[in-house]
Amino acid sequence: MEKTLYFGYGLNRNPEFLQALLGRIPENYDTASILKDHELRIQRHDDLPELSRRIIGKAYGSDFRSYVIYMSPGKEVGGTTWAIKPEELAILNYWELEGDWHNLAEVVITGSVGKYSALTHICKYDKGIAVPDSISYPDFIVDREKIIRSALIEWITWKKDM
Repeated sequence: MEKTLYFGYGLNRNPEFLQALLGRIPENYDTASILKDHELRIQRHDDLPELSRRIIGKAYGSDFRSYVIYMSPGKEVGGTTWAIKPEELAILNYWELEGDWHNLAEVVITGSVGKYSALTHICKYDKGIAVPDSISYPDFIVDREKIIRSALIEWITWKKDM
C-alpha cells in the first residue's frame, strides 16, 4: 500500500493523539523533523474563520487553542514525520478543517534522514501568538483527555461512515 510522508506538528506529532484519531500509530519516519522558514503560533477560538469557529466552538467552546504554522523566513518548527496511508490523510484533512482553516501543502523537511518532501497543514489565516520555542514545545495546549476523547470519537465516526 502506498504511503505518504506527513509532517506532524503540535498534536499531530504526538503518538497517543494519532492513535486516537487514526486508530493506530503510523510508522515513524523521522522524529527529528524540522520545517524551515515557517513559524509556529497558537490560535485561539476568536482567530478562526467563521465556519471553523462554529464547528470547533460546539465541541470546545471559546477557550479553544491550537497550534498552527505559517510561512516565515528564518523561523523553524519541530515535529515528527509519519508515513501515513491515504485514508489517514483524509482523516487528518477532515480534522484540520482543510480548505477552511488549513491548506494541505507540500514542504521540504530537514531531518535525521536528510532533506525530503512531506505534506503538512498550513494555516490560511495570518493570526495567532508566536511560540518562543518552536522546536521543543508541549504537544498539548488544551485538556489532554478532552482532545484525545474527541479524536477517538472522530475516528469511530469516520470508520462507521466508510
